[in-house]
Amino acid sequence: MAWTGRAARQFQRCRDRLELYEELIVNGAWWDYVDPVAGALFWPLLRDDRKEMTSAMRGWSRSADFWNRF
Repeated sequence: MAWTGRAARQFQRCRDRLELYEELIVNGAWWDYVDPVAGALFWPLLRDDRKEMTSAMRGWSRSADFWNRF
């Protein structure tokens, strides 16, 4: 998976993509897949929108699914 360039950055920084990222993480369910999603795609949301993302991440941290708790 390689999403690069300006279009990727705009896509990455959209909070509306949170459900998609969760789907990719849970269904990818292996480190070689989850790490690029979490690092390259998900991190900008956490960095740029920390206040709103805190609530979502607290919910994920209580999930029964291991991959949501990454």
